[in-house]
Amino acid sequence: HELIPEKSIIDSRKYFERLLKYGRSSGVIIYDRPDSRECYIEADAVKISDNRYFAFVRDVTKERKTKANLKNRLMLEKIISSFSYSLTIVDSENIDDEIYKSFALLGAATDADRIYFFIYSDDLLFCSNIYEWCSEKIPPQIKNLQNIRTDSTPWWTEKMNSNKPIMFEDIEDFPPEAAIEKEILSAQGIKSVAIIPSFYNGSLKGFFGFDSVKRYRRWTDDDIYLLRMAGNSMCNSIIRVQEQKERYKLEEHMASIERLDSIGKLAGGVAHDFNNIMQIISGFTELALNSDCEAVRKYLDEIQNASAKATALTGQLLAFARKQHVSPKPADLNSAVKKSVSLLERLIGPDITVDLKTDQKLWPVVIDLSQVDQIITNMLLNSRDSISGRGKIIIETYNDVIDEEYCKHHPYCSPGEYAVLTVSDTGCGMDEETKTHIFEPFFSTKPMSGTGLGLSTVYGIVKQNNGYILVYSEVGMGTTFKIYLKKGDLPVAGNTHETEKLQSHSPEKKNILVVEDEEPIMTLISRILKKSNYNVVTAENGEQAFSAVSRFSEKFDLLLTDVVMPGMNGHEINDKIQEIYPEIKTIFMSGYTANIIADRGILEKGINFLQKPFSVSQLLEKVNTVLG
Repeated sequence: HELIPEKSIIDSRKYFERLLKYGRSSGVIIYDRPDSRECYIEADAVKISDNRYFAFVRDVTKERKTKANLKNRLMLEKIISSFSYSLTIVDSENIDDEIYKSFALLGAATDADRIYFFIYSDDLLFCSNIYEWCSEKIPPQIKNLQNIRTDSTPWWTEKMNSNKPIMFEDIEDFPPEAAIEKEILSAQGIKSVAIIPSFYNGSLKGFFGFDSVKRYRRWTDDDIYLLRMAGNSMCNSIIRVQEQKERYKLEEHMASIERLDSIGKLAGGVAHDFNNIMQIISGFTELALNSDCEAVRKYLDEIQNASAKATALTGQLLAFARKQHVSPKPADLNSAVKKSVSLLERLIGPDITVDLKTDQKLWPVVIDLSQVDQIITNMLLNSRDSISGRGKIIIETYNDVIDEEYCKHHPYCSPGEYAVLTVSDTGCGMDEETKTHIFEPFFSTKPMSGTGLGLSTVYGIVKQNNGYILVYSEVGMGTTFKIYLKKGDLPVAGNTHETEKLQSHSPEKKNILVVEDEEPIMTLISRILKKSNYNVVTAENGEQAFSAVSRFSEKFDLLLTDVVMPGMNGHEINDKIQEIYPEIKTIFMSGYTANIIADRGILEKGINFLQKPFSVSQLLEKVNTVLG
């Protein structure tokens, strides 16, 4: 019994009792070798005299496993054929469920204890475990295997890049150059492993893995052939769905812009015709006011007041449609904003503070000054209406450069130098559904008092002046609008060279931890910093950040973190990481302005802060400055 595993005890006892009773017995029992590898033993025993027995024992493991492998291969082929078809037609909403079902079927067919798929970043510098299935009582590892630097496992990475699978019945047989990889797998209790690289359109995208934890598992070339088919099928589906999501997101945004443009054309046509009608009404009313009849004059006064309001509304529609008559000229945006704010402060009310912060070196813009008044009026009144009780409105101006890299991820923008006008408030904020409609005419969150033309007017003016307006808002966190107006003079010729100079510098290698819950932004930041010779580790939230800190062998020099995120905010993450690295520097970044975040009590004033959206040169300049 010391040699026979528990699951085979009953069979072996049955064969032995038969031998004692009948003098002859035969059968196949499972035998565990000292190295825990499972063998099948065929025994044929006979009694030759009292208390003397003769047994002929033969190892039939190879025959048994050959037969089992053939059976498993047929089942595996059937399973792969089935889920390959399912993954070909699955949509983005159901792909996760379909992949987990496929993993469970593969687990049953291959007798693996853990199956997973890793995906590489576009630059192949990081990989992350995005899907994992585990058999019963096998602990999952997916949370510990995120944003792993590929240069930390050079042997493994070279194998994947060369499209060479990794197959070992015993990881103790790993070559000496794979010592790092062997240590990682041993820590997870893995005995046998099969890793198959996955390619898409000729490029390495990820790898498909099978772990055996409970027992040793020998992988054949036939297994690898079939599993490579399965891995490529899954990889193709995963990449296809990811590309679909990106395309849908872009199409949705472009459709929103086209919808606003279509509404603008309709509004412009209606407004022009309506203006002609109002001209007739107001003109004849004015003539009729010369009547000597007092009663008639009172009625005409009401008609004239109503027509004036209607004319103002059509003016707003024309502004949205970008068809109002304007006379743009080079202007000092700071002066225009200050003038408008001083005239409007009395309308805001005593409980709301208006804080004006202007950049004294703000670039000039080309705009009709009356349009600046319209922008400030509508923005201030919109912010005022969003604040219940006491609050604050912050108006800021500063210079910004939108570069080619930013435009790759925001195709509705064009590169150039911009003067930026930001209006932030401590109001109620907006949900995602509201944000998709705020620039549409006649859409209002104040149905009893609003016309729904305020923000649509601002949108039209900004577009008429070839600018952009962005909004950042969350329920309960207030709202920030950013208006980008192109610099009035020609772009500075040396700007591109300045960016290249910043990108090509070679500082002492520094380690930076980037925490950002928006994956495209995180990827963008990572690429920029890596091109500038920094070591970068990324995390989507606080939990991943602390996991990265625990895995990273060196110390971090800089934490670059978003402020407003699900779970822990940037301030809390910074406090905890500073307990580990007291000398670490920190840069906070957000779509909200630093003043709004400070007023919310999340951050202290005067911290290192980077305003979104930022250009490549702004990011590198801030990082270089903070790191000295």
